[in-house]
Amino acid sequence: MTVETESRRWTRQRWLGTVAGVLAVQVAAVALLVQPTPPSPARAAFATRVSLVTSTEPGSRYDRLSLIDPALLALPSLHGFSGSAWLRYPSLEPDPADRALPPEWLGLSSGSLGGELTRYLSTNTITPPLLVDAPLPPVLRYENSFVREPVSPVSRLRVNGELDGRAILSAIDLPSWTHTEIISNTVIRAVVDAAGQTFSAAVLSRSGLPAADAYALSFLEHARFAPRAGNGAGSVRQETLSWGNFVFYWHTLPLPVTNPPPVLP
Repeated sequence: MTVETESRRWTRQRWLGTVAGVLAVQVAAVALLVQPTPPSPARAAFATRVSLVTSTEPGSRYDRLSLIDPALLALPSLHGFSGSAWLRYPSLEPDPADRALPPEWLGLSSGSLGGELTRYLSTNTITPPLLVDAPLPPVLRYENSFVREPVSPVSRLRVNGELDGRAILSAIDLPSWTHTEIISNTVIRAVVDAAGQTFSAAVLSRSGLPAADAYALSFLEHARFAPRAGNGAGSVRQETLSWGNFVFYWHTLPLPVTNPPPVLP
């Protein structure tokens, strides 16, 4: 068994011979299968010449340079096809026409002066500006029928509603208020029973001056009105109450001057 195993092992010379044979077979296969590369054609030799142009007169041998210039096919030139097409055009000679008739002025009619403006204003009306897709409300103070009341020098009281005909038995002595701005009106809604006493009062609109609003509310809470005709004693019932709105028109006085200007002698 030992002799047969040793005879089966390859020696170094045998391995080298096998590898060299396989390599030779591959090189021979590549040489046979690869086609030879055709030789590249020889480059054409162009002679480069530089000439100094000293004369470009028509008919000279250098005038042919304008005929063989490739830029003539892309750029307009007088020597190319575009020269006779649109680069050479006849100059315009002024030829004014003779006036056969003298100038005539248009006539002016004095009776039609202002007629064009009147027709324009009557057919072109100015639409009022819209606010939230609705025209602005008319200002009553600019109407001809608007009642222009004079400014009252004192504060006033006006009664609206069911209490308009009820006389106020309390003394009405409304003060004027000193303020930097003109204060608005105070509107109070009050309920009065048949005996003439104030049952309830609430402020509907404030004037902007808390002291004026408090004075108006206190005035109505302590005010006495004329009793209803046929008023009898008993508890207050719903049908014996009367509602009304009291509008206080306050008179505003300016603040006193704290730093008057000096009096010059």
